[in-house]
Amino acid sequence: IGLIVTVDGPGSLGDKQSFFVQVMSLSPLGGFDCGQIDFIDLPAQESLGQERYRFRAGRTGLLTLEAMFEHAAGNVDLALIDSNGDQVATSSSAFNYERIDQVVQQGEAFTLVVTGDNPSVHLRMTNLVTPGAGQVDVFGTYGDDTFTFRAGSTHAITINDTVYSYDDSTLDSVAFRGGLGDDTSVLTGTSGDEQVALAPGQVTMTGPGYRVDVLESRSVSVVSGGGHDSATLTGSSQADALEAYPGIVKHTGPGFIHRVEGFKAVNTFGGVGAAANIYGSVG
Repeated sequence: IGLIVTVDGPGSLGDKQSFFVQVMSLSPLGGFDCGQIDFIDLPAQESLGQERYRFRAGRTGLLTLEAMFEHAAGNVDLALIDSNGDQVATSSSAFNYERIDQVVQQGEAFTLVVTGDNPSVHLRMTNLVTPGAGQVDVFGTYGDDTFTFRAGSTHAITINDTVYSYDDSTLDSVAFRGGLGDDTSVLTGTSGDEQVALAPGQVTMTGPGYRVDVLESRSVSVVSGGGHDSATLTGSSQADALEAYPGIVKHTGPGFIHRVEGFKAVNTFGGVGAAANIYGSVG
């Protein structure tokens, strides 16, 4: 269950902000009933003995369950139980972090069992990644999401602080679909040659052996990792604004904020009435 809540900030009605809240209820079977989930980030709270969180997977793909805590203050372990009562995955170590990654089907019912005494345990449940043959699809939530992709011999994908790693030989393409909310994306290339195309609603980065598409993300920044990288920034049909500094170009317009950093070549195409400010280096 979730709510989109709008609150008034200080000042005028223009200070209203909307955000997505995941609502949990007490389960008649004991513990908490989270309903159907795609992402829940629970603030740090005390863990005493054993807590149970019942939920249904929101999509087919990877379910990632994380617990972050100081192990010296008390051990915490995780176990995932399916609808038949069978334990399908566990995480138990002597570190400050426990994690379970489980392939699930949309609608499957599970119970997360958190065991241990600790004064401060941060729990996160993520069901936003669907891997396939040579590709990974990443989805946003109804709220404000943060997506990052760092290319390399091991590609690192992060969605709302949950990190996934893929060997470059097994991953050809990544797509992030932000959906609703004010989403932010950051892409970082390799030391090889990358090409980036940025337009309202879609950003595409291609590099040695891979491609990344970002859809429905308002703010997108792309950072060169070296090499002879090139970027093409295309604006909207309205009055956009362009600011160019040595090594940094920022392009903004209705519904988008695009920024490229460290690129050898940058081409820009603006709409009617677009304004451009270009600044040189000192000296």
